[in-house]
Amino acid sequence: MATQFSLRVLTTRELLGDSILEPLLVMINEVYKHDGDDGFLDRFSGVNDLTESLGEFGICAVVQDMWNKQLPIAMVGAKPWPEKAHPTAFDSQLGCLHWQIGPAASEVSPEYRSKGFVEQCLAALQDRLLQMSSGNSISLWVSVAIELDRNIRYWKRRGFEQIGDPRIVPIGQWHLSKSFNLVDMKKEVGLEA
Repeated sequence: MATQFSLRVLTTRELLGDSILEPLLVMINEVYKHDGDDGFLDRFSGVNDLTESLGEFGICAVVQDMWNKQLPIAMVGAKPWPEKAHPTAFDSQLGCLHWQIGPAASEVSPEYRSKGFVEQCLAALQDRLLQMSSGNSISLWVSVAIELDRNIRYWKRRGFEQIGDPRIVPIGQWHLSKSFNLVDMKKEVGLEA
């Protein structure tokens, strides 16, 4: 019997050539607007915006429902944390040791929600990133809107802790009429963490 759900980890380059790219964009934008507030803007304006957000060295883990047109039902991306913010992000021998998680999204349909698919994606990314760092500890970072308290609780349950002070996302960047306060959260992953 065929497995219903398939988990894949793709580089940005692989994602660019994959048929999942368009449906993934649609799913992510629907998830980011799911709260029913008409003012939320699309998370990504198009497939180029999505792949550019991951950058040249980004990777993503995607779960697909193979019994439903190979529909993407969860996704977590990771890209090197900006060097300018954290000068130790790159080690000349080990590669990138600090990774920014995002976007993270799960299909809004009840049949897929709260089933652990995002956690599976995150675990697959962690495994791949640890392989890429030769098993050395890595830091995972995520930026979370304070106003969406359930998201902060979600990441805390997964071992992330707030680092530093909030910063403002201005009106018009995420929402037509609201600004948001973002906080960075961090999790150490690896044998030494």
